[in-house]
Amino acid sequence: MQLISHLEDNIYLKAKLICAYVDHTFGVQFTVSGMNKWLIRNHFSFKKPKGTPSKADPVKQAEFIQYYEDLLNHLPEDEPVEFADAVHPTMATKITHGWIHKAEDYEIVLH
Repeated sequence: MQLISHLEDNIYLKAKLICAYVDHTFGVQFTVSGMNKWLIRNHFSFKKPKGTPSKADPVKQAEFIQYYEDLLNHLPEDEPVEFADAVHPTMATKITHGWIHKAEDYEIVLH
């Protein structure tokens, strides 16, 4: 039951990592194929979690809009406004598979 509870709270990408956790925590050694069979018997499947777009904070958005409008209204006409982004996000964020309990519907928040 402790292992099931742990696996419900933590997504592992490989059964090999679960084997290492079980060996370290409980002192029991599993082969990868043995762990795969145990996971399936205990209603886990190797699947992809559901991706959910992150939610914007409407208060922070309103604050930024007010700041931006004040900035534009108080700049000289010939003063340029430049935008920069410190990160380079991809358009298609990839979600990988992991061992997830079949009864759970895991959502990953995409930023």
